Amino acid sequence: MYNRRQLSKSSQCYPDSGASFHVTGESQNIQQIEPFEGPDQIFIGNAQGLPITSSRFSTFIFPYNSKVSLSLNHILHVPCITKNLIRASKFARDNGVYFEFHSNYCAVKSQVTNEVLLQGNVGPDGLYSFSNIQFQNSSSCSASCCLFLECGFGPNSTHILRWYQNLF
Repeated sequence: MYNRRQLSKSSQCYPDSGASFHVTGESQNIQQIEPFEGPDQIFIGNAQGLPITSSRFSTFIFPYNSKVSLSLNHILHVPCITKNLIRASKFARDNGVYFEFHSNYCAVKSQVTNEVLLQGNVGPDGLYSFSNIQFQNSSSCSASCCLFLECGFGPNSTHILRWYQNLF
């Protein structure tokens, strides 16, 4: 079992090509939080189940142009997770972007213009991450950006996420 006092949460976001959902440990990273009901959990590398407390969606401002925002649809709030995870394929599909991974950095580019929208680095842990993401909090969320997105969870469903053991 985890010890909450031992958790050190990261403000960086980590693209994960094996993730089933976007995940954050910080509730302020989710706009218009929807309480999560049901027995669903995510499972990390050591097979430990972590409870999901809420879900919804989030947006963040494109770091180089404050008029452009990118979205994380169906983001789960899992208070015990220590890293913010971006489901790479869903993020690319939802935002019309693609990922490029290089030996010491990664980039997210527009499919239309090939413009670099996000750039990240490889950390000492060997994981790619974006440190320049600033989530819009729920108070800054306008009606135009706050669309309700159904997560599709049910009380009898089980969703398993594949994670690397060093994510917890």
